[in-house]
Amino acid sequence: MQELEQIKGIGTKTIEQLNKLNIYNLEDLITYYPKNYFVLKRTNLNKINTDEKIIIDGILEGKPIINSINYKLKKITFRLLTQERIFNIFMYGSIYTYKDLKIGEKLIIIGKYNQYKNTITATEIRKGSLNNKVTIEPIYQTTSSLNKKTLSK
Repeated sequence: MQELEQIKGIGTKTIEQLNKLNIYNLEDLITYYPKNYFVLKRTNLNKINTDEKIIIDGILEGKPIINSINYKLKKITFRLLTQERIFNIFMYGSIYTYKDLKIGEKLIIIGKYNQYKNTITATEIRKGSLNNKVTIEPIYQTTSSLNKKTLSK
């Protein structure tokens, strides 16, 4: 049985984090299954209700704006052009996202829809488009120092 140290890219810090998840050898790593799955599929905009979780994609229209709610909390606001209509998108807190957003860029928005205001409060913003496909992403139990990206790698 191959030990974790022999796998390229796994060092002592990663091994410590894997051990916290009861992963001690290659067999443990291979049989470490996701705790859940996230289905990434475009929401049918004709069948949504207020405060329902939705997933849409579109093109960033105009420059995003940052508003300060208070000295600790900031809000990013922008407009997203989808195939059917334009939505106002709000995202609280994630200012690092602001620097990465470029006009004309394709984005995937995951969040809650408010039908009366035609707004989406985003919980996650990703680059790219859905292209009418369904993506199933595994959700693994992780530690504070071992994130999803490192575990998948």
